[in-house]
Amino acid sequence: LSFRLSETANKERLDVALECLRNLNNYLTPAINERHRRRESHGNRDGVAYRVGDVVKHKTEKWRGVIVTWQRDDDGVYYRILLDTGDVTLYNPAFVRYSQTEGGEVHQMAAKQDELEKVSIACLTRIRNSHLETKFSSYDSSRNSFHPRPILAYEYPNDYHPLPTTTTASSSTLSPASSSSINFQTLENNVTQTVHSHAVKLSQILPVTSSSSLLPDREPLLTVRRQLETLLSSPTLSNYLTLSTNIHSLLTHRSILHPHSPPLHPLGATVRHTKYSYRGVVVGWDPTPVVDVRNWDGVGGIENVMKRKFYHVVTVDDDCVKVFGGERRWRYVCEANLESYGDVAFRVEGLDWDMEEGGNGYVAPDDIKFKYAENMGEDGEVIVDVMTKLRNELSMLHHQVPLCQSSLFTLLENATSASKAQTIEEIIKDIWKSHPTNRPTMDHALSHLLRNSATSSLALLDTLVERDPSYTEAWNKKATCHYLLGDMEASETATRQTLKLEPRHFAAWSGLGLIHQDRGERDEAINCYKKSLKWHPWGAVSARLAALIDKGCDSEMEEGSEEGSAPHE
Repeated sequence: LSFRLSETANKERLDVALECLRNLNNYLTPAINERHRRRESHGNRDGVAYRVGDVVKHKTEKWRGVIVTWQRDDDGVYYRILLDTGDVTLYNPAFVRYSQTEGGEVHQMAAKQDELEKVSIACLTRIRNSHLETKFSSYDSSRNSFHPRPILAYEYPNDYHPLPTTTTASSSTLSPASSSSINFQTLENNVTQTVHSHAVKLSQILPVTSSSSLLPDREPLLTVRRQLETLLSSPTLSNYLTLSTNIHSLLTHRSILHPHSPPLHPLGATVRHTKYSYRGVVVGWDPTPVVDVRNWDGVGGIENVMKRKFYHVVTVDDDCVKVFGGERRWRYVCEANLESYGDVAFRVEGLDWDMEEGGNGYVAPDDIKFKYAENMGEDGEVIVDVMTKLRNELSMLHHQVPLCQSSLFTLLENATSASKAQTIEEIIKDIWKSHPTNRPTMDHALSHLLRNSATSSLALLDTLVERDPSYTEAWNKKATCHYLLGDMEASETATRQTLKLEPRHFAAWSGLGLIHQDRGERDEAINCYKKSLKWHPWGAVSARLAALIDKGCDSEMEEGSEEGSAPHE
């Protein structure tokens, strides 16, 4: 009987498997046939001037982008192009409205062949678009174009042919396939070993297994422990950045809120808007608003509104539908406009916090409590101590053993995608911010800057450069504050001091270029932007540089780009 049941079950499983294969075949066959049709139609390139992956520019509207597809019709050849994000921001809104936005940042455009021209300046060919990496695997520095992924390459069989791996890149552009004396694998291995040694030292403060530690098994330590365990097993720059960013951001946010008086409405409290009557739950708060709210409809008549506490509130959908005519899931509300809803419980869709016993409010998760400096008992003090030791160790490690900065800059210069470049960029910036004793003050200054309080930030930064005149990033952020406050001379002075201490500071070169551009000093601005791109070829400043060049002729750059050399060199 057992054998018969087993035989019957196996037959049923086999029938299900065969049915799945038939369904899969029915689903895939049309798609495969369509791809084959496209391949056949694109095999003949007669009359097609540009290839998939080429970087082109619109002759009149001036935006840049990467060709994703092309097709013929009776009027000629048309191309679909992924646009550079920076160009979308800088150019005429009339053109932006023709862009198709998917997922927030996928800007596309269709154009005729005679409307386009190839971008001939090498440093302007690294296009930044969040959708690019779904279509292209890497940037090819030997051709200043993008390498299509297999499906796209299959559909356009004669558009892209990989160069032999022994090909030597030009003297100004290094690549992993180059015969240059620089061994990229060695560089990456050195960086990986350095990251791993950092992780080992951090694990001495926070053991990765809770069984070997007397520390509390509570958030945010659990998350940091998981991130550290991931880093030990996979010591990549991306994993390192995730861990470092998490530690610094949590401690900075907590330390900013800790000195302030406790909020009238704590995390998880149920509240009601006194003017609009919608209900909600408090999920966060700020000691002062992080944006300018003085012209908001709901705060009229409130004195000193920019000095009041503001709350992040998740609302009841039905209430907002009645008041606003539609859902308003998140609201940012002044303390003066909120009142406690009392002991009446209500459910908020999408909020996964547990309700308090008795149903009078909600219980915030431990990581949120920690971030907002709420009382976590003795465990909270232990967690603060451990997180502080981790942050201090990160700063000391950066200060004592820089994370192979020369290697990082080489890898940044030769990054094959914007996402890889961004990770390296953020690591370099994290190293610049590091300091054996002053990193917490720097984090506070940056927090004030992000909250649109350049004056408060500048006061802290002035203190930092007085304590340590060699603190490069303090000078750089001072320059930013002076610029935002309209003091161009002070901004330029601070920027030049930054570059004196760190000549590779791509952000400072970009900032200096912006100062020159504001003054109408076009040539000086172009020179600064070129120097910024020398150290960070994927920098967003390429959009500004392209716009400036389009306003006049830069023959030196045009000549320097003929053989793929970096014009800024």
